[in-house]
Amino acid sequence: MKRLKSGRSAANQVSTGRELVPIKASVIEDELEKLGLSFHVKTESRKRMVAPDAYHAGREAGRKFEPRRGVETA
Repeated sequence: MKRLKSGRSAANQVSTGRELVPIKASVIEDELEKLGLSFHVKTESRKRMVAPDAYHAGREAGRKFEPRRGVETA
C-alpha cells in the first residue's frame, strides 16, 4: 500500500500539465472538423481573377483623374 502511495505521489509531483496538450490538440482538431473549419495553410496557389474590361476601365479612369483641392477654408 505504501509503495502504491509513493508511486502516486511521485507521479503527481512530476506532472506539469503539459501531458494534456496533445490530448487537447486532438480534441480541438476533432471539434473543428465537425464544424467544417480548418486553420491549416493551403499549399495551393490562388490566382486572382480579374475581368480584363474592368481592369482597363479602371486604368482609363485613373488616367483621366485630375487631382484638385477639396473644400477651401473661408
